[in-house]
Amino acid sequence: MSETLDAGAVHVGAVATQAAPKKYKKSGVWKGIKRGSPEYKEIDAAQRRQSREYEGQDVRSENEVSRKDIKRILVEERKLRPQVAEQCVRLLQVAAREHKVPANQFLVRYGLARTLTALSGAAVELPETIQNVINGEVLFENELRCQFDLAMFRQPEVSFEQFLEVRFNCKNNAMYLGKLLGRDFAECHRRWTEEFFPQFDPRGLRPNYSQQDARQWLASQTDHFKTFLLLASRNSFKSSWSQILVLTLVATFPDVRVILVSETHDLSASFVGGLRQYLEVFDEGAPDKFLQFFPELAVPAGEGSGMTYEHPIRILRLPASTIRSTSADASITGGRYDLMVADDILSDQSCGNEKQTKATISRFESLWKLGEVGSSLTLVLGTPWSENPPDLYKTLKDRAEDDPDTTIAVRIDPIMEIKPLVRNKKLTALVEEDIESFLFPERLDWKFIRSEIMKNPKDTTFFESQNLVRFVPPEESKWKCNFDENTLRGLVCFETRFTGLQCLRTILSVDCAHSSTSRYADMSAIITSKLYQDPKGDKNIFAVIDVDMDRYRPAEIAAHVIEAARKHNPTDIVIERPPLWEALAKFIEDEGMKRSYIIPPQKIYWCPPTSATLKSKAQRIKMLEPLCENGTIQFLFADWNEPVISQFVTFDGVHRSTGQKKDDAPDAISRGVERVLGDLLRVPQPQKSEAELAAEQAAYNRQMMMMQHDRIFGPQVIPHSVKPPEPEVITNPLVRNLDRFGLIRR
Repeated sequence: MSETLDAGAVHVGAVATQAAPKKYKKSGVWKGIKRGSPEYKEIDAAQRRQSREYEGQDVRSENEVSRKDIKRILVEERKLRPQVAEQCVRLLQVAAREHKVPANQFLVRYGLARTLTALSGAAVELPETIQNVINGEVLFENELRCQFDLAMFRQPEVSFEQFLEVRFNCKNNAMYLGKLLGRDFAECHRRWTEEFFPQFDPRGLRPNYSQQDARQWLASQTDHFKTFLLLASRNSFKSSWSQILVLTLVATFPDVRVILVSETHDLSASFVGGLRQYLEVFDEGAPDKFLQFFPELAVPAGEGSGMTYEHPIRILRLPASTIRSTSADASITGGRYDLMVADDILSDQSCGNEKQTKATISRFESLWKLGEVGSSLTLVLGTPWSENPPDLYKTLKDRAEDDPDTTIAVRIDPIMEIKPLVRNKKLTALVEEDIESFLFPERLDWKFIRSEIMKNPKDTTFFESQNLVRFVPPEESKWKCNFDENTLRGLVCFETRFTGLQCLRTILSVDCAHSSTSRYADMSAIITSKLYQDPKGDKNIFAVIDVDMDRYRPAEIAAHVIEAARKHNPTDIVIERPPLWEALAKFIEDEGMKRSYIIPPQKIYWCPPTSATLKSKAQRIKMLEPLCENGTIQFLFADWNEPVISQFVTFDGVHRSTGQKKDDAPDAISRGVERVLGDLLRVPQPQKSEAELAAEQAAYNRQMMMMQHDRIFGPQVIPHSVKPPEPEVITNPLVRNLDRFGLIRR
């Protein structure tokens, strides 16, 4: 509009303006018009419009406009979109209170700066209403100028061009926005921002964009990677930094759908609360500096749910909230997302065992699938917890390393980098001079690091995982077993495999279960094995040739032991000593007498029972893993192969024997291997050729003939032509006369 108003003239009455006409019901234009008729309404609306125009020209009018009329004028006359006008209503009312001017029509139509100019006596013009597009903004120029006028009066030194520049930098760079918000970020956070995570370029996203436009714009923000895994030390401001990155996207893309994932509901609520504090207005008279530059993001404190945030100027009105939260232990997954931030989704509570670890990974993957196809981004931030079983972070890291075309980017930032020459040094023995660089020296300096190490100097595992960002194997992984089913099935062979092999020892190993025939009780296992030597091979073979496994009472165990001994005539019998082993020994003696097969007591080795902890059994059975891998252990083809292989596969060394997971056969086999382990691992000498054997026999024969010759004729003495020594000339008379007395000089 080009209309010009002389504010001073308005004040002194110099401008010729007619007063609003009065309504006459019975004369003038109203004469003969029925109240409520269309003609009556048309005349009434025209006179009201004329009255408003007159009122809007009076800068000093004390008649304040209602919120509804403020929004109407902003939409109809200043051409603001309704959602933007709604945000400007509150800004205008706050600006009027701060400058102690009435929120009249003049202020709404002309804006704050022009109103203050008019009150000083200068002439002003109505602001432009053309909806120009500014690259990098989803608001039109007239909307931005309205917000700048009503929100930035507290910073008069900032021009409109500087206002736009600050907004662009805040959208494009999380470090810049962090400084505006007063966050204490450092060099490591700059590297995260500029070298690892995506920087959102607001250019290309125009006002009134469509959903397809928004999807294409978001997809163009990264060239290849869609998932970003950051493993960094504790106390390095990962969560604070991720909140700022989310703010950059929310400020750029009003219809973005962000989902924040934490381990528990309380952590998720805290995460959303940390973001809302930047977006809520607690004091309308003194809004944060960030909200002065982005007033369209502001919501009143306490408005809506504390677990979500709704962008006030959303265009597409998609069902999902702008920011919402969930947790790894929640039962509801939620809707689609454009950005998911999984921050500290793991702890010792969610990685305590394999079941918990798999459940957490499964939960994350179900959320992962909700990303918008082709454009969604996922940020995962945390510290390592478990290498075996692999936790979520280890799983994502392994997937990225195994797939050359992966879309998962991984960055690992430990609290410090130790110099290469001292990396084998104990952590407790490190000094500051051993450190090559620090991740966050402004906060995590050597004094802090040293105190963290010395909190538990005997066991620095927690420091290694949470600060040095290492996947440290848990103690139980040292005895955790993982038998491969295909490998075990490949060890099954026919009896002809052992033809021509020399049997060194036959072992009968017995695992005694509790005296119960219940279907859920452990089974007794009576295993017969043979130790073979392969003359043509480079190793011995431990062959399991017979398995008798069922739920037996002590007397039945004794009978089956005698039958197995009669059948295979073992050289070694090893039985796990049960609590009442003397009774079992007596049963074996009695059963032997019945069958006329007595086993000498000294032939039976009663080995100590398994410790109350699972560790000792797991360590013993784990010994079988490498023997199975290299084919040292083999199984004779028989009907007992399936249950034995099943027990090996289900045994993991962590869980105790249950109704579905039995370990009786692996336990008994490990007892037999343990008994002959020395002979089993002894490498046999390679077989010599016939020529070598013949040469050795000829040399042996020659040696025997020489020994016989020497025995009959005596050793052959070869004479030497050696000149005898000349007699010593003795000059001492005492010494010369010693021989007279039978003394020998020495």
